[in-house]
Amino acid sequence: MKISIIRPHNPGLLAMMLAIIMTCALMAGCGDAKLTTQTVQGTKTAIQIDLPFTLENQLKEEQIPQMAYIQSLSESTTTKAKGMDFHLAQFMTFQLDADKFAAAGAEVQQAFPQKAANFYLKLFEKHAQISETNRDVKDVTIDGHAAKIYTITCKMKGEDENFKLLALPLDGEIWFVNFAYPKEHEDDRGKLAEKILQSVKVQQ
Repeated sequence: MKISIIRPHNPGLLAMMLAIIMTCALMAGCGDAKLTTQTVQGTKTAIQIDLPFTLENQLKEEQIPQMAYIQSLSESTTTKAKGMDFHLAQFMTFQLDADKFAAAGAEVQQAFPQKAANFYLKLFEKHAQISETNRDVKDVTIDGHAAKIYTITCKMKGEDENFKLLALPLDGEIWFVNFAYPKEHEDDRGKLAEKILQSVKVQQ
């Protein structure tokens, strides 16, 4: 029996294609990341979210920020976890002083979620020592609740970094969920972060 060996016309091209395939297999976003639904507990509410890593730390109460109507702040930041392909994943909630907020009036209540989001961004940028260069924001609906997703480009230690932020106002508590990754990975990690944020379900 005669065995024929088929040789590629361009071995260099074949090697390059194999290298691209291997690189793609290793990059986040080229395949579907394995996501598992996990519960994150706030002070007054909780959310379920699909994550590609195990969230080991629940939110802990931190020093109360100096902002009207905020009673307390809780936060959890993850920078290293098995299966995590982001530089940072952060969950933060602002707990509202229910009595003061109820007495503030409709105009203040309507404007407050945006003020709270701006305040969060100031806290984050100061803590992470970054300088913002571009901001895109879109209105979304998360499990029946009006929310916003921000895509922000910034300079971090001289490098271009993006972070994808969900600002989700709930009854008595405002959630901020944030994922940071290199700007050049907007097409893979950015899309994965968006998918994760869109997966949020509210538990009240």
